[in-house]
Amino acid sequence: MNNKLNYKFVNNTKYLTIVFLHGNGHSLKTFEPIFNEPDLSEFNLLAIDLPGHGNSDKLKSYSIPIIIEHLVKLITNLGIKDYIMVGHSLGGHIAIEFSQVHNTLGIIAISTPPVSGLFNPELIYQ
Repeated sequence: MNNKLNYKFVNNTKYLTIVFLHGNGHSLKTFEPIFNEPDLSEFNLLAIDLPGHGNSDKLKSYSIPIIIEHLVKLITNLGIKDYIMVGHSLGGHIAIEFSQVHNTLGIIAISTPPVSGLFNPELIYQ
């Protein structure tokens, strides 16, 4: 698992981190304006280019568990322990699944429509 995830991390040395995950076809640039919000200066902020988006490497195959594995590795390597996730569209689906397998304090899903059956990101990346 040597694929590089591009990210922007503002470490305000605070207790809680907000992790931002963008939607399909977008990048971490979606959330860059938020990084300048004075109301968020009380939080550490992390925005991530999902695999195959922005400046992150592409994967050989895509699934929610594979994407989560890469996200867990990045978050762990950055030493982040307490965080909430904000996900837009595809990022919301990933945040929902992520929160079920990893220690997430909470999630905010924006424009994340419900899906019936299993969610398969392979269909998005074709």
